[in-house]
Amino acid sequence: MVGVVFKKGVLEFGNNIGKAITYHDPCHLGRYSGIYEDPRDLLQNMPGVKVIEMPRNKQNAWCCGGGGGVRAGFPGLSSFAASERVKEAKETGAEAIVSSCPFCYINLSDAIGQYNEKMEVYDVVDLINMSIK
Repeated sequence: MVGVVFKKGVLEFGNNIGKAITYHDPCHLGRYSGIYEDPRDLLQNMPGVKVIEMPRNKQNAWCCGGGGGVRAGFPGLSSFAASERVKEAKETGAEAIVSSCPFCYINLSDAIGQYNEKMEVYDVVDLINMSIK
């Protein structure tokens, strides 16, 4: 759906983002709904965005531990999963990790703060907003 809106010219990107990013596939959007390419298509068509894939991506992506009740029921596991995902994102050399899930955004942000990592976290919508003319 998102890709269709973009391809029809409804979204016009103009502002240069100037960031190397890596995309984290949310569990529900990815493995549950099978949506992997639409967010990538959007990101790859934004001026100045370089998408660098993590080794575990799409259907093989590592869960961030933020959704599905994991964070509430198993906070230690949730923190571990998020910190591992942030480490994997940092190993790509990207400046930012981008997702399209509010649970991922919160959990990855918390892991970055907890371990004093130097990485930004964005939702895809944040980058769309930054890039729109």
